[in-house]
Amino acid sequence: MSLGSIILCLFQDLRVHKLRAVLTVFGVAWGTVGVIVLLAFGEGLRIQTEREQRGLGVGIVVAWPARTTRAFAGYGPGRRLRFRTGDIMRLPEEIPELAAISPEYYWHARVVRGSVVRNLRITGVYPSFAELRNVYPQPGGRFINQADITDRRRVAFLGNAVSETFFPDEDSVGQTLRIEGTPFHVIGCLRGKQQSNTYSERDEWQIFIPSTSFVAIFGQEDPDLFIFRATHPGVHNRAMRGVYETLGRHYHFDPADRDAIYCWDATEVNRFWQYFYLAMNVFMGVGGAFTLFVGGIGVANIMYIIVRERTPEIGLKMAVGAKPRLILTQYLVQALLLTLAGGMLGFALAVATTTGIGFSPATEYIGVPTVSPWVAVLTVALLAVVGALAGYFPARRAARLDPVQALGY
Repeated sequence: MSLGSIILCLFQDLRVHKLRAVLTVFGVAWGTVGVIVLLAFGEGLRIQTEREQRGLGVGIVVAWPARTTRAFAGYGPGRRLRFRTGDIMRLPEEIPELAAISPEYYWHARVVRGSVVRNLRITGVYPSFAELRNVYPQPGGRFINQADITDRRRVAFLGNAVSETFFPDEDSVGQTLRIEGTPFHVIGCLRGKQQSNTYSERDEWQIFIPSTSFVAIFGQEDPDLFIFRATHPGVHNRAMRGVYETLGRHYHFDPADRDAIYCWDATEVNRFWQYFYLAMNVFMGVGGAFTLFVGGIGVANIMYIIVRERTPEIGLKMAVGAKPRLILTQYLVQALLLTLAGGMLGFALAVATTTGIGFSPATEYIGVPTVSPWVAVLTVALLAVVGALAGYFPARRAARLDPVQALGY
């Protein structure tokens, strides 16, 4: 029996049961929408979170010197630690697993330009800070370089919100503002980025200056914290261990005393979010799959009705030599076609829904629902399973009919 004949028979049967057919197709479509939209929301939220995580920095560790909690080498517990900049900057030479490191100083200071006065966070950094924290300048500007550090230049890199505050109608690069009365030449402005996590002020509201200039103005010799990143995720733990061991050797504290240095590990945070979104997508996928299986029950129901009404015809076909396999294939293909029709309608509705939501202001917080390839493949696979299960049992019943009994039905 050709595919065209099977489709023709299906249309003839559905014409008799118009309402049942419409409800069945709508049930499958609704289940398809449920699967796609739920997973698309999960995928969009995951992409949004990853983008915001990159705004802080990928694979970085933010470390603050704290207090010792163990006695070590004649020193008692409770000793306050302060790390010198030179010792921090030499860590990559002693720890091969370290890719980059940057001490960081910070202070809130009075910033003035004309009649505009703000109290803002001033952050003293090294050039490697830009790579670690994904800080990129807008076209026409630059970040702090080594010459700025060496010469203690009075230059400033502005967060984009700071730039808009002091220079709302003009380019900030090349302009001058005063920090605690000292004039600073603006060399660059932050390219806007999404940033959910922060260990201090958001980058858009900070002013970055060379660390040496920071020390000269504010008189603070030791950095408040330092940031580092391993050369590869596979050696991240070795790099962490190396930092504790090396600094423990220089500052006489037990390397096993993890409270001596308070570390905020972005790698651990990213790992948590990965597991969280995996669990959320599994939950949403299962919920959507159950909705789709409910639609499959409707397909199975209408197929049982079709088989019952065509029982004499099935008996006639089998009496003239039709194999059970042919009967099974006919009704299985019809169930798959019915499921496919509902699935295509569901795909169209789901894409329209996610596209419409993509224009909503809520996407700033929940991300843009994204129908990724894996969502589409999973949905097609679920539709195939639902269609096969919904059609197999009615088709098997048709294939097992006794021809004599079927003819007399």
